[in-house]
Amino acid sequence: MASEARPPSKALRKYLEGYAEPETRLASLLAERGLTYAALVAIPAYGECESLLNTLGTIPTCHRGRVLVVVVVNESENSPDWAKNANRVVLGALRSEKAWQVGPSLELSDAGTFLSGTHSDLVLIDRTQSSRCLPAKQGVGLARKIGADLATALFAAGVLQSPWIHCTDADVSLPVDYFDRTEAAGEPPFPAALVYDFTHTRQATDGLGDAIDQYEVFLRYLVLGLRYAGSPYAFHTIGSTIVLHADAYAAVRGFPKRVAAEDFHLLAKLAKVGAIIPLRGEAILLSGRESERVPFGTGRAMMQSRGREEDLRIYDPRCFDWLATWISALAKSARQPEQSIDPHLEVAAIHAGIELDRLRAILDRLGALEASRKILSRKGDCARPLNENFDALATLKFIHAVRDDVFPDIPIRDALARASFINVDIADPNYPFAQLCLELESAEHALD
Repeated sequence: MASEARPPSKALRKYLEGYAEPETRLASLLAERGLTYAALVAIPAYGECESLLNTLGTIPTCHRGRVLVVVVVNESENSPDWAKNANRVVLGALRSEKAWQVGPSLELSDAGTFLSGTHSDLVLIDRTQSSRCLPAKQGVGLARKIGADLATALFAAGVLQSPWIHCTDADVSLPVDYFDRTEAAGEPPFPAALVYDFTHTRQATDGLGDAIDQYEVFLRYLVLGLRYAGSPYAFHTIGSTIVLHADAYAAVRGFPKRVAAEDFHLLAKLAKVGAIIPLRGEAILLSGRESERVPFGTGRAMMQSRGREEDLRIYDPRCFDWLATWISALAKSARQPEQSIDPHLEVAAIHAGIELDRLRAILDRLGALEASRKILSRKGDCARPLNENFDALATLKFIHAVRDDVFPDIPIRDALARASFINVDIADPNYPFAQLCLELESAEHALD
């Protein structure tokens, strides 16, 4: 059943009143025109042109009604000329594109333009001029926040009839049931976010086909390792694949204003207020191109792989054994909060054959042991606060500490061969990484 339009929550209203971006004022202008939409997708665009136009061409219909696309074209004052030039070109192209000239265009404000299409409409937000540029250190995080904040305001105003805010990027291809698939999650209790399946384009002609396959294998290996360890944060954090519930989004005060990893940090916060649920089905096709738009991520990883002859090096699977040991100690402590966490840690380490002193030293340095002791000293249920304290960021810091102190990164094929949580036969050193991507994806699905 489709999600029914309903009054906005108190948390959502509070967010819009105190924390949302100024572009949310556009919601009242659209409401005044009596417009309503069954679904919405928000897309940040930085230095994009042809790729953005191609992505817009893949936006499917929604059988429940019209779709609204929000594109936030953005740059900062210190953006390179190539990005600024591409922004000027794409702004002009969108305003003259016949696909968005079905009805009259409307200048909603000095930064917002409304364009009408056949099955969907477009709100074009221009954050490129000197007076509207994004602060250099806020980048894609603020661009995503602008789009999602407007969506939240549109839902509160009754213009958007679904609480789901679709977020993607300007270099993807969307599946035909992209909007309709969220209906499966339309009954309460609502998850905090949904995550679509994904796969990367593989363009062997650019010399990066194998590199993007290795990178995707790493992403899937990481999630499988986290699941094996029992982490509640075992989900993909790819900004172009997520759908946010408006109430949960407001409860965590929106996207963090960061130049990168805004998707990781947002989902980490959302996981503390609700479930992060995978949406299985036809995948979103992601670009495997090189890009310097953000300081790390897929595009940057592809740039770093250029000219690299050896395979990618990734976490030694024993890092996840150490993580599993710590998570096991936390779980036992939550069930017996009257006891010290230290004996639980000792028993878990002995059972796993892990060097207790080195594990304890890492936990002490990260502050994880002391924080857990303080939580256990309180009265009441400790399971949730323990999990929320040792969150996604703390988990990543722990893995990095074990890597730095105990188990250095190893070649990706060695990691796959040694990982007890992966059942793939890669005795053949030429076994294609593209096939490994498919096998690890199947392994993820089997754990649902």
